[in-house]
Amino acid sequence: SINVPLIVWDGRLPKNRRGVRHDAMALNIDWAPTMLDYAGVDIPERMQGKSLRPVVEGDAEALRDDAYFEHTFSTDRHPICVSEGIRTDRWKYIRYPRQEPVYEELFDLQKDPVELDNLVNDDKHAATLERLRTRCDEYRGSLK
Repeated sequence: SINVPLIVWDGRLPKNRRGVRHDAMALNIDWAPTMLDYAGVDIPERMQGKSLRPVVEGDAEALRDDAYFEHTFSTDRHPICVSEGIRTDRWKYIRYPRQEPVYEELFDLQKDPVELDNLVNDDKHAATLERLRTRCDEYRGSLK
């Protein structure tokens, strides 16, 4: 659910800008700032998202280097593990904080795009794991 294509159509774009694919990481929180930007309205600083307009118009570099995701809702009727994590272009870190002990996953999306090889216990990736753990904690802390 965190790797879903987004298609934007803007009939005002010149023909050489149509049908262009971007690998920019877009999030659902980017929709409102994008609409405000196109409407000529200032984007409030408290909004978490970023306008996708520069990407659509071909003027943007990456919007972000990573994205935080979380799933915090679980009931007996709809039992889904509570999780949180960080996604970068290359890496995906997932933590299940309510598991005892806490369970983690780390995937190298370049080498393992279908996420079969959990690298959490691989010493070669200890620095990446620690960096993403820290980043996940920073994101979660900033949302309180």
